[in-house]
This record gives sequence, structure tokens and C-alpha cells, in this order.
Amino acid sequence: MNSVLYWAFLAGSLFAFLSWRRRSTPPITPNKCPEGSPLGQLQDSLAFSFLKHEFIPRSTIDAAINETTVRDILVEEGLVDADCVQAEDLAKKIVQHARKMFAILVVLNKARDIRTFLKLGIQDHDLPFSLRVENEQLPPILRTNQGREIMAPEDWNYGTLRDLEKKQWDMLAPVFRKNGHYEFPKTQLLPFAGQTIVAIRQGAHGEVFRGRIHFDHHDFWEPSTIKGKEYAPVAIKKLFWTDPQLFEQEREFLKALGSAGPHPHLINLLCTYTHKGYNYLMFPCADENLRDFWKRTPLPDFNDRLLLWCLKQIVGIASGLSRIHELPRPSDLGLAKFHSFGSRSTDPAATVAFATTYSPPLHHNDRVNREFDVWSLGCLYLEFITWIVCGEEAIGQFSELRGKDDSNTEINSDFFYSKDLKTVRPSVRKWVAELKEDPRCTHVLCDLLDLVIENMIRIHARTRSSAQRVHFRLNEMYEKARKDKKYLLEKKQKSPKQQEPPLLSRSGVYVNWWVYYKERDKNNWAIAHVCICMNLHRCPVL
Repeated sequence: MNSVLYWAFLAGSLFAFLSWRRRSTPPITPNKCPEGSPLGQLQDSLAFSFLKHEFIPRSTIDAAINETTVRDILVEEGLVDADCVQAEDLAKKIVQHARKMFAILVVLNKARDIRTFLKLGIQDHDLPFSLRVENEQLPPILRTNQGREIMAPEDWNYGTLRDLEKKQWDMLAPVFRKNGHYEFPKTQLLPFAGQTIVAIRQGAHGEVFRGRIHFDHHDFWEPSTIKGKEYAPVAIKKLFWTDPQLFEQEREFLKALGSAGPHPHLINLLCTYTHKGYNYLMFPCADENLRDFWKRTPLPDFNDRLLLWCLKQIVGIASGLSRIHELPRPSDLGLAKFHSFGSRSTDPAATVAFATTYSPPLHHNDRVNREFDVWSLGCLYLEFITWIVCGEEAIGQFSELRGKDDSNTEINSDFFYSKDLKTVRPSVRKWVAELKEDPRCTHVLCDLLDLVIENMIRIHARTRSSAQRVHFRLNEMYEKARKDKKYLLEKKQKSPKQQEPPLLSRSGVYVNWWVYYKERDKNNWAIAHVCICMNLHRCPVL
């Protein structure tokens, strides 16, 4: 009886030990290969690349896993003889079909098992593996990305398999293609510098990040020829709403916008992807937004080059909005409705997010349409002209004056319309009148102010001009200013009248930029769902 109990206890202990070993063995730490050995050098090269990038770029893998290095490691591991044809053939097969698989095994110090995986028909296109553990009494099973199940090498324990499942992602950073969409698992490493990208704007339905993507991992632009420039800047918008239908509508609209051809004032979509439950849009990254540009140039020089450049940007922005509005209506494409600029939806106003300051007067049952964008563009133009005439600080003064028209609220708003939604705020009209009196407000700028007040910032949406009409009028002004220096640089002649007390002062109230921006959240023109930007090429103030 005691003998039976003894053997039962021994068998149970052995089973428990084997099960524990399979489940609890810590991850394998590769033994340090002799310094200067082919395997040790390759391990060091891959480790250094990962420390630098937090993933291993394609060019590193391609350069490190070459036929000579692979053959030397196969010989070092005793898999082939140095002078046999088999060594050359096996090395060539690995380089052609299983570079990443071999690199993963090198990192795990399991390079000798490459032949086992090749005999099973495993190549790079079978990656990534997933690990399936049905119960603790059976060995884990590796499953390829196509669902084929294979047995791991016999001497691999559970810790090694878990290492394989984790470390494979170091070699599998994706390559983004223009107009592509990608569904990534949570464990996917992305080819961005530092993996952590910095948020630069946040709104109600998403936030924008500035990231840097490795040149090996996209086909958007040619690789940089400048030494040390391994990454290209991109803007990445993370969408807070996760409705797949809305995301697909958004993506289709942006693709349609890009298919209309390049436009110097529109930043087109590069690609989209889904990662960790969120949808992302990737765009080229503008160097700065309009607000940053104004702040960097507090009061621009006053000359014909500067004025013509500004007018060209103003015309170009209108052209970009006109292009957006020329696309089929939402009823045709089912276009998305969450836009701070570039509205196309006919949904009720209550369901659409707008930037606070530039938003038009909205009643609860109003239908969102293209005329709403024309109002917002008019508000932007008033601030643009304010910067040209009086400088960046005056934009803050303009905001404060509008806020004084709303003094009954605890926090003054700086809308351009009255609280009852019936009129343009008196401070707006008064500001425009004072701008016209400034010596720097030339004939063409006065005409631009008239266009904004008479055709764009109008309370009733139906009385506003279309984006196409605004663009046409602005282009007429630009062409006239380009040919007529007096129209560009001289004051508009008018009959004398009694002057009102001046509102503008170039040395006026200082407004804290951070608070000012956070309260208004409006100048994200460079990177938004539909991106409208200024072209800073040949800007006279830079």
C-alpha cells in the first residue's frame, strides 16, 4: 500500500513539475555569443537597431541578413559544412524567403532551428504567429497568420514560445501604402520614431498628433537624401468615435477629395489604419498652423511682396474650400458629419461639432450646409486682415471686444454674432470700420473687408455667397492688385467723414496665447479632417 502511494506521489510530482515548467519557465535570455562571432555580431546589430528605433526597420534586416552572414551562422551552429553547396543553397533560401523568421530566431538564440521551420514550409509571409494553449496537459500550438497550425520544436518550452510571440513584432513593422487601410492587432509595433507621438490639437471628436514615420515603412515620398534624415513628419488624427460606418464614409470622402487632383491648399489623406480599438487618419504634416505663423511674425513688413503673398493665400484657401464644396452632396456619398471646417452634411446643427469662435449662428433645427463654411471662412479672413494691418496682438484685442458684447455670461464668448442670433455683433462692424481707417489698410484690403461683411458674415445662411463665388471675387481682386500697384498699396479714396474713437492699438492688451487658444480652439486649419493650409513657400516674411 505504501509502495503504491509512493509511486502515485512521485508521478503526481513529476506531472506537476512538467506542467509548471511548461507554463512558468521565464523567457529565454540568449547566451552571450563569443565576441566577434557571426551570430554575436548579428545579435548586437539587431539589438542596437531596436534600442534606437523601438522596432527594427526593413533596411536593417535586409542589410544584416545577407547570404554571407547567414552562411557563416549556419556553419557556426553546426547545421552545414563550410565548403558544401548545401550551405550556399540554404543561406540563399533564407535570405529570399525567411529573412524575418531567421532574425527572430537569432534574437531568441535559436538560429539553429531555422531548418525545422523551413521544413514545415514556414516563410516570412506566414508571420505573425499566434500561440494557442488549449489546456496545460498538451503542448502549445503555433498558428500562422493564415490559420495553419504547426508544432514548435520539441526542445522549446512555454517561455521560449512566449518570447517568440512577443519578439516577432520587432521585425514586423508595417509598410504604409498611399490610400491603403490597415487593421492592426494590439501588439503591432508601428514605424514611428519613439512609438510615442505628441498630441498637438484636441477637439470633441478627435485629436491630432505629430509623428515621424521611418522612410523604410511608407511609399508616400522618396527617401531623404540628407544624411541622418531617417524619418518624415506626418500628422495623425485619432478619431474618438468608433462607428465603422462613419469612419468608412469619412475615408471615402477624403479619398474622393484626393482623387480630384493635387491642390496647393489642400492636404490630402495618405492612408488610414485601426489600432487598439481606434481609427486613425494620416496626413502630411504642415510645419505650423496659421495661428503659430501669425504669432511668429507679430507685425509683418508692409510691402508689395507681402501683400501679394497674403492675397494669394487668401485666394488659395477659398479655392480649397470651393474644391471641397464641388464634391457630390452627402445624399450621394453619405459623407461624414463631424467636421470643424468643410461642412457637407445636411444633418441638424445640434449633431455637428464646430469650432467655437468661427461657428455661424445656429438654431436648433437648422440644417448644416455649405453656407456655414462661408461664414467661418469670413471670420478667418477678418483675423487675417487684422494681422496684416495691425499685427498679431490686435487679433487678441478683437476677440476681447467681441467678448464685451456678451457681458451677461460668466465666461464671455467671442462669437461674431449676437447672443440672440439675430445680428452680427456691433463690435465686429466697428472693428471693420476702424481697420479701414488704418494707413496700412489699402484699397484691395478695404474691398476684401467689404466682401466679407456683405457676402460672407451674414446672419441668414441663404444670403451668403457660395465658396465658388467668393473664390471668383477674390481672384479678381488678386489679379487687379497684381497689375495695379496703386490698388495694392494705396488707400481707397472716399469722402471725408467724422472719425470714431480708434479701437486698434498695436501696443494694446497682451493676451495669453495658451488660454486664448484653449478657449477658442479654432485655428487648426493646417491639420483637420479636411485640411486647408497656407502655402509658406516663398513667403516674404520667412
